[in-house]
Amino acid sequence: MRRPAAGPERSAEARQFLIWVTPHGFIKAAMADPNATVTDREFVGAGRTLRVVGFTTMGKYRATGEFNAQNMLERVVTWIPSPVMGDMQVEIRYTIGATSAMASRRRSISTCTRAIIPSCAA
Repeated sequence: MRRPAAGPERSAEARQFLIWVTPHGFIKAAMADPNATVTDREFVGAGRTLRVVGFTTMGKYRATGEFNAQNMLERVVTWIPSPVMGDMQVEIRYTIGATSAMASRRRSISTCTRAIIPSCAA
Protein backbone atom coordinates (compact mmCIF):
# COMPACT_ATOMS: atom_id res chain seq x y z
CA MET A 1 0.00 0.00 0.00
CA ARG A 2 1.44 3.37 -1.03
CA ARG A 3 1.46 6.35 1.26
CA PRO A 4 -0.20 9.47 -0.08
CA ALA A 5 2.27 12.07 -1.28
CA ALA A 6 2.88 15.03 0.96
CA GLY A 7 0.75 17.99 -0.01
CA PRO A 8 2.24 21.23 -1.25
CA GLU A 9 1.62 22.87 2.14
CA ARG A 10 3.66 20.24 3.94
CA SER A 11 6.47 20.41 1.36
CA ALA A 12 6.63 24.20 1.63
CA GLU A 13 6.59 24.00 5.41
CA ALA A 14 9.44 21.46 5.43
CA ARG A 15 11.53 23.64 3.10
CA GLN A 16 10.84 26.74 5.21
CA PHE A 17 11.80 24.85 8.35
CA LEU A 18 15.11 23.72 6.80
CA ILE A 19 15.87 27.37 5.96
CA TRP A 20 15.24 28.46 9.56
CA VAL A 21 17.82 26.01 10.90
CA THR A 22 20.64 27.30 8.68
CA PRO A 23 22.93 29.82 10.41
CA HIS A 24 21.57 32.80 8.45
CA GLY A 25 17.96 31.64 8.75
CA PHE A 26 18.35 30.89 12.44
CA ILE A 27 19.51 34.43 13.19
CA LYS A 28 16.71 35.98 11.11
CA ALA A 29 14.04 33.80 12.76
CA ALA A 30 15.38 34.52 16.26
CA MET A 31 15.37 38.26 15.59
CA ALA A 32 11.78 38.05 14.31
CA ASP A 33 10.47 36.33 17.46
CA PRO A 34 9.68 38.90 20.18
CA ASN A 35 9.79 36.10 22.78
CA ALA A 36 13.28 34.83 21.88
CA THR A 37 15.50 34.10 24.87
CA VAL A 38 19.27 34.43 25.31
CA THR A 39 21.17 32.71 28.11
CA ASP A 40 24.76 31.69 28.76
CA ARG A 41 25.62 28.02 29.31
CA GLU A 42 28.95 27.28 30.95
CA PHE A 43 30.75 24.02 30.25
CA VAL A 44 33.07 23.80 33.24
CA GLY A 45 34.96 20.68 32.13
CA ALA A 46 35.63 22.13 28.69
CA GLY A 47 36.35 25.59 30.07
CA ARG A 48 34.04 27.40 27.69
CA THR A 49 30.79 29.30 27.72
CA LEU A 50 28.25 29.25 24.91
CA ARG A 51 25.46 31.73 24.35
CA VAL A 52 22.17 29.87 23.87
CA VAL A 53 19.37 31.48 21.85
CA GLY A 54 15.90 29.93 21.89
CA PHE A 55 12.79 30.84 19.93
CA THR A 56 9.68 29.43 18.27
CA THR A 57 9.34 29.60 14.50
CA MET A 58 6.35 29.10 12.23
CA GLY A 59 4.20 29.18 15.34
CA LYS A 60 5.08 25.64 16.43
CA TYR A 61 8.73 24.66 16.08
CA ARG A 62 10.94 25.41 19.10
CA ALA A 63 14.62 25.85 18.20
CA THR A 64 17.70 26.52 20.29
CA GLY A 65 21.10 27.47 18.96
CA GLU A 66 24.50 27.61 20.62
CA PHE A 67 26.91 30.42 19.70
CA ASN A 68 30.62 30.28 20.54
CA ALA A 69 32.87 33.13 21.74
CA GLN A 70 33.29 34.31 18.14
CA ASN A 71 29.47 34.54 17.78
CA MET A 72 29.44 31.66 15.30
CA LEU A 73 26.48 29.28 15.41
CA GLU A 74 27.81 25.83 16.35
CA ARG A 75 24.69 23.78 16.96
CA VAL A 76 20.93 23.94 16.45
CA VAL A 77 18.56 21.64 18.32
CA THR A 78 14.88 21.43 17.48
CA TRP A 79 12.01 18.96 17.52
CA ILE A 80 9.76 17.95 14.65
CA PRO A 81 6.62 15.82 14.72
CA SER A 82 6.75 12.25 13.46
CA PRO A 83 3.58 10.16 13.15
CA VAL A 84 5.56 7.02 13.97
CA MET A 85 8.10 8.13 16.60
CA GLY A 86 6.36 11.11 18.17
CA ASP A 87 8.38 14.30 18.48
CA MET A 88 11.87 13.72 17.09
CA GLN A 89 14.87 15.74 18.22
CA VAL A 90 16.94 17.08 15.35
CA GLU A 91 20.49 18.25 16.02
CA ILE A 92 22.51 20.11 13.40
CA ARG A 93 26.16 20.95 14.05
CA TYR A 94 28.05 23.60 12.12
CA THR A 95 31.80 24.00 11.74
CA ILE A 96 33.77 26.63 9.87
CA GLY A 97 33.42 25.96 6.16
CA ALA A 98 31.25 22.85 6.43
CA THR A 99 28.03 21.49 7.84
CA SER A 100 28.07 18.15 9.58
CA ALA A 101 25.53 15.63 8.39
CA MET A 102 22.08 16.62 9.54
CA ALA A 103 21.03 13.88 11.87
CA SER A 104 18.18 13.41 14.19
CA ARG A 105 18.69 11.70 17.50
CA ARG A 106 16.12 10.13 19.67
CA ARG A 107 17.75 8.31 22.51
CA SER A 108 20.31 6.09 20.75
CA ILE A 109 18.62 6.07 17.35
CA SER A 110 20.18 8.15 14.56
CA THR A 111 18.33 8.52 11.28
CA CYS A 112 18.69 10.79 8.30
CA THR A 113 16.50 13.89 8.42
CA ARG A 114 15.01 12.90 5.05
CA ALA A 115 13.44 9.91 6.81
CA ILE A 116 11.71 12.26 9.24
CA ILE A 117 10.59 14.91 6.78
CA PRO A 118 9.46 12.75 3.82
CA SER A 119 9.05 15.70 1.49
CA CYS A 120 12.82 16.39 1.49
CA ALA A 121 14.56 15.26 -1.67
CA ALA A 122 17.16 12.55 -1.37
